[in-house]
Amino acid sequence: GVSLERLGFALETGLMPVGGGALLGVRVTASMLLGALIVHGVVAPRLMAAGLVPLEGDFLAWSLWPGAAALTTASLLQFALQARVFGRALRGLRSRERVARHPVEALQVPGRWLAAGLLVLTPATVALAHSGFGVPVPHALLAVALSFVLCLISCRVTGETDMSPVGALGQVTQLTYGVLRPGNVEVNLATAGITVNATSSAADLLTDLKAGHLLGAHPRRVFLAQLLGCVVGSLVVVPLFYLLVPDASALGTERFPAPAATVTAGVARVLASGLGAVSPDLRMAMAWAALGAAVLTLGEQALPARFRGWTPSAVGVGLACLLPASTCLGFF
Repeated sequence: GVSLERLGFALETGLMPVGGGALLGVRVTASMLLGALIVHGVVAPRLMAAGLVPLEGDFLAWSLWPGAAALTTASLLQFALQARVFGRALRGLRSRERVARHPVEALQVPGRWLAAGLLVLTPATVALAHSGFGVPVPHALLAVALSFVLCLISCRVTGETDMSPVGALGQVTQLTYGVLRPGNVEVNLATAGITVNATSSAADLLTDLKAGHLLGAHPRRVFLAQLLGCVVGSLVVVPLFYLLVPDASALGTERFPAPAATVTAGVARVLASGLGAVSPDLRMAMAWAALGAAVLTLGEQALPARFRGWTPSAVGVGLACLLPASTCLGFF
């Protein structure tokens, strides 16, 4: 008795999901469509018939919890399965001074530029976290220090696997501050924001440097262009964001689904209030979603390489819980 329109199945006419789908590839987008058929086409009408979700209510407000559980489980499990890569990254940091200098290092950014940037940006980051989000100064300093280690890991994993473990690294920060500052959602989100943005930017800029290397660009000039882009981007993006998103209520809607932000916020709320604050039906759904994500992630690793492209992506299925069915169809 629930219409497909009410469940969100419609033709997405906007080009943004189509472009995003071209970037994500067939496997992830097909997994999103599969997840949408299961979550929005099977689970949602049964929940509405059982009265657990109002017929005219927002189903995404319910499904974001199992979606966050699936994405968190998949990210942390992939993080654990890549332990050897992290070990190589840390060993490379220790042995760097003992390796003979390569001639190309004369073209790289000097170490004193890094030191100067840290001297300027570390106090600025700490001051902003403290004044804007109430993060204690020692905890903000720890977030900056943690960012250095997580950036190293992120760059190493991106270089070896071509996939950046940004979600998992952000959740490592959230779990850390869930222990250090239990019950504080703002501190959890602010510190995760520091490390997530640092690690994702490091991985993205590393791929830019690789493209520049292949094209014969001067590494130092590429870095200066990136630095200029950071300044211009900040001046443009911040006011534009406030223009489009005047308050937090705009996020998580059909206009701005913001799935990554939804997952981060969901993890922060669970760490702040505990699973006891979540209804029993949601706890059961989160458990099943986490189990399904673990099975898909481990199954992908266990299968021979030639079959991995045919296994559903746990990330794609999890994203279907955070997006309308029409958006998932548009991506596919």
